[in-house]
Amino acid sequence: MPNQVVSDPFSRASLRQALNNWSNVIKLGQHPLTQTNIVYHHHQKLRRPNTPPLLGLSLREVLRAAIDQMGNGPETNQRNKKLYRLRQILVQEFVHGEEPYAVALSLNMPERTYQENRALALEELASILIEIEDTLDRNSRAGHLP
Repeated sequence: MPNQVVSDPFSRASLRQALNNWSNVIKLGQHPLTQTNIVYHHHQKLRRPNTPPLLGLSLREVLRAAIDQMGNGPETNQRNKKLYRLRQILVQEFVHGEEPYAVALSLNMPERTYQENRALALEELASILIEIEDTLDRNSRAGHLP
């Protein structure tokens, strides 16, 4: 997918675009997600200059932290098992750069099921990021953030 303007930084298309640029911090630094409160607060907390590569690094760290929240719980819980598989899809395909076919094979999923689960993984990632963004917005309006 070429770098195109994405209207909703939390859309599946936007997240996929960011994840596809995982290893390119300059492209990540130009992504619409860098304009969100999540990335802004993470970036400010680390006192980094506002350059595209460092904004990209901050975005990558925020995305990785959100991905790591998926399925982070007791494995006996059925929802956590599903979230763990969704996290594995994102980590293997986007963070480690494995081919989708190889990831599907390693997770013992038919290709169509894999594609459906990848879409669910992107939706879950979006909901985690939106929840954090909403919390930051509420805290900011209440005066709890600098």
